[in-house]
Amino acid sequence: MTGEPRMESSDRSYVVIITARDEARYLRGTIDSIAGQTLLPVEMVIVNDGSRDETGAIADAAAEKHAWIHVVHRDDRGGQDNYHKRQPALPKARPVQRHDERAGASDQQHSWNR
Repeated sequence: MTGEPRMESSDRSYVVIITARDEARYLRGTIDSIAGQTLLPVEMVIVNDGSRDETGAIADAAAEKHAWIHVVHRDDRGGQDNYHKRQPALPKARPVQRHDERAGASDQQHSWNR
């Protein structure tokens, strides 16, 4: 498995949660952008919200490559709020900000800058 952490886990203090439906066009770039950061997340959870394109396969490939990425596949849309209600054990740390809040957008159409 590649994608080993660049810093000690005690130094990393954030989690990224991405809800994605039919986002194959943007998801790989979003993952690559986050993976290229100096400070990697403790965990990134990609919720595949019933995608009909290659979103699930892209997310699974990223999870194979990076130990800190986990994928939840859902048959229907549920969004981030519904995800938290159904999966209380994940993530390992509390999210700082939802992906749809503009200040820290991890919206698949935006890349994170270093």
